Amino acid sequence: MDAWKNRSFGHFVKPCGIMNTCCWISHSVHVATRTLIKEKRTCKILKGEFLRNNEIRRSRTRPSIDLYRDFDTITSIATPDTEGFQKAKNTADIGKLKKEAFQETTNNETLCENYQLPNDKKPERKKRTTQVVVVGLSHRTATVETRERLSVPEPMWQEYCFNLKNFCPSVTEVAVLSTCNRFEVYFVAYEEKKAILEVMQFLSSYSSVPIHQLRRHLFVLCERMAVWHIFRVAGGLDSLVVGEGQILSQMKQCYQLSCDKKGQAGKVLKKLLNSAVAAGKRVRSETGISKGAVSISSAAVELAYMKAPLDINKSLTEASNCIIGAGNMARLLVQHLIGRGCTNITVVNRSYKRAEELREMFSDVNIRIWPWEGLMDVVSTSEAIFTCTSSSEPILCADNLRGTLADSSGTLVVDISVPRNVASDVKEVPYVYSYNVDDLKAVVAQNQSRRRKLVQEAESLLSEELHVFCNWHHSLGAVPAITRLQERAESIRSEELERVVSKLRDLTDSEREAVEKVTKGIVNKLLHFPMVYIRELEDMEERSITLKSLEALFKLY
Repeated sequence: MDAWKNRSFGHFVKPCGIMNTCCWISHSVHVATRTLIKEKRTCKILKGEFLRNNEIRRSRTRPSIDLYRDFDTITSIATPDTEGFQKAKNTADIGKLKKEAFQETTNNETLCENYQLPNDKKPERKKRTTQVVVVGLSHRTATVETRERLSVPEPMWQEYCFNLKNFCPSVTEVAVLSTCNRFEVYFVAYEEKKAILEVMQFLSSYSSVPIHQLRRHLFVLCERMAVWHIFRVAGGLDSLVVGEGQILSQMKQCYQLSCDKKGQAGKVLKKLLNSAVAAGKRVRSETGISKGAVSISSAAVELAYMKAPLDINKSLTEASNCIIGAGNMARLLVQHLIGRGCTNITVVNRSYKRAEELREMFSDVNIRIWPWEGLMDVVSTSEAIFTCTSSSEPILCADNLRGTLADSSGTLVVDISVPRNVASDVKEVPYVYSYNVDDLKAVVAQNQSRRRKLVQEAESLLSEELHVFCNWHHSLGAVPAITRLQERAESIRSEELERVVSKLRDLTDSEREAVEKVTKGIVNKLLHFPMVYIRELEDMEERSITLKSLEALFKLY
């Protein structure tokens, strides 16, 4: 048997990540990787050699070994002693040494892949540029039943973000957008993977949906794709109804609430949401995508117009129409019902005053308003019912409709609220035909094909806004280096001025102030062009190389 087979090896402890520092080898050991074993040889690591960036630095005749890649390396590498480290640190200028990178193992121990440093000796994580992340679901990924489990009423957006940020320590900024067709969390984090897991756990806890079920419907977008998605949402390109304008007002409200004193948006999210609103406005003003576009309300009227002859044996124009709610969506429902020639319209709302305000908007039509207490009386005499309130619980259900509509020949119910105002068991009531927002897709499909060219025009504008924001966001990575450069320059200026202060004793206060101003001006002008150049670099790799060169040139450590 070959001698190399009789050699006794320990187990190498795999580093928990790629090392950016080095480890001094305290005594000689033999290393064997799978490749080396096939070649029936080992590689000896001599005492005093350095393990840096996961490689044993060798001479040209003795090649390097990547220990992170070849984690099945069989060896025993001792933890360097303090004296050896101090000696190595004094004789080699190779940066900070990591003492606890590896631990000594015996022949019987198994490979440890989750080795962590002691809490008191963990190296500080280098601060990186923040990452923008979107976690959410929409009409494309989840049914209305799932969306209503996560939906958050607008008055609670700030409180929701506050609780989410407290629950997720990795999240530095957060905003939420919750509408009838989507629920999305926009957040910023340094460690995006950890933050995503924390946010998912919070969503699961809030909605009482097991995380393994929630993941089926959630989408996760990071950095550039996240920004692109937010811009498309603000422009109405990701809506169920392409080009609808209501989403822009909702995004604007998201921005305003997030920037408020109780909001949880910081520098990045404030800039992002503001840019998204500006991009949405450009899309609406510079393209024709908003012209002739249908909204959720108009799609609901269109659906009712299509279904009425089959469900209630008469046209929607001849039917008695009831609208439950008096908000913006109710206003659009009235507008489109009138456009279809409907004149028999009744509005029921909790706030009688708001219902009156809605009636005044359409004074040329005789719209009846009814107090909330008489809701079921109106429902019993209506043939087409539209619900659009902010109620978190169903208003109409099988129990309260069975007795009310006992003698009805047919009732059409269209619910465009999320959470739903109409319970799912309503479909079990005879002669009641119930529809929700997910049933509007058939109506919307006709609108989509006609607007593809307009979508391309809108995306071209959004690409410009995306480029501007991403360049600004990436430039934030240069801020620490620029700050250190300014501090270094100011330090040199102050030191040099201090050296000649004795020669300036005869100067008056105004003359001293002038000298101070001139020297600061010289420094600022010298630094101006380098700082502008770094900020305007669009290529991230080029910017990174430039920053490293800047740090090396001016010793900004």
